[in-house]
Amino acid sequence: DTERYNFSCCYDTNANKIVIAYRDVNNSNKGTCRVLSLSGTTITNGSPIVFNNANTFQIGTVFDSSQNKVVIFFADAGDSDASTYVVGTVSTSSNTATFTSSTNVNGSDRGEGHSAVFDPAANKILLAYYDPGQGDSYVRKCSLSGNTLTIGSRETFHNGRANYIRTAWHPANNELYSAYSDNSGNNGKIVAMSMTATGTGLQRGNNKTFENSSMYYSDIAYHPLAKRIDLVYEDDGTGAFKYTSVTSNTAAAPTLTIPSEVCIMTSGSCINTERPFIVLHEQTNKFVFFYRHKQANGTAYLKTHASVYQPGYDVTNLTTENFIGISDAAYSDGQTATIQVVGSVDDAQSGLTIGKTHYIQKDGSLATTADTPSVAA
Repeated sequence: DTERYNFSCCYDTNANKIVIAYRDVNNSNKGTCRVLSLSGTTITNGSPIVFNNANTFQIGTVFDSSQNKVVIFFADAGDSDASTYVVGTVSTSSNTATFTSSTNVNGSDRGEGHSAVFDPAANKILLAYYDPGQGDSYVRKCSLSGNTLTIGSRETFHNGRANYIRTAWHPANNELYSAYSDNSGNNGKIVAMSMTATGTGLQRGNNKTFENSSMYYSDIAYHPLAKRIDLVYEDDGTGAFKYTSVTSNTAAAPTLTIPSEVCIMTSGSCINTERPFIVLHEQTNKFVFFYRHKQANGTAYLKTHASVYQPGYDVTNLTTENFIGISDAAYSDGQTATIQVVGSVDDAQSGLTIGKTHYIQKDGSLATTADTPSVAA
């Protein structure tokens, strides 16, 4: 597609389709979407579908698996930039969808940077955005029933303006992650918010910086096999697209750990590309990576590109059920072996801590702290 701007995408697990919503500058900036299907690494596009007839921007999409509906949030220039949404149903037999009429999120809210995720345990949509009328950045919990969306109260995740907000839900940790650019310095930041015990509120951890130089565009997604949040972003200082992962200590107010990033595309191979977006294709457990490309002089946008990639992660078949114990000595094939079962005093190892329970690590070593999965030796 030529000259597409301001887009977001989500995956419909019921229809096994990707929905990408965008502002179509070739059609009076109307809110438009396409339904895409994926077979292997081949992507098939559906025809453009207009969901808002006015100038549409700051778009965010989410799929509610409890209702099998797609919700598109956006700022409606035809309604004083009000934070607005439509609810859509994607066809299971073709690359098409139908949408409701637009509705305001809250009458007093203007919305920028809409980004939303779905919590399947609580059947809630979590919407993050910046309200220029209030001057801070918020999260709202929303409940969908059929085509009716009930909007909850808002909670602050950043004091001030958060730009280019992207969100992801970590189901294993019951945490909401929000990555954004801090308007005060354009530093890339991320924060995790844990669901309260009652499931009615969110408790914010410390906002952590992952990029100290200029960072404008990023996106994050949860990978179910790796059980982590993966982050891609554009480093405006070097022009490189970068990738890293994020883990949490799963506390009530989560503390995040971010390893060193790696370059997906260096400045030489991604000149005049920007706005990375990723969405997980759940049938293949692969990410589809979207970005847009400009002319060589950077004055006009040419095409939206898509590529497929598989992130790396550790895989183990170790469980508490299949681990028996540790060999008492070195044995050859065919010999009878003595195994020191779980809980034994191990006299065949060196370098262990006396009086401490040890745990099997992913690499087969022993440590006094548990790995994932937690298996005592």
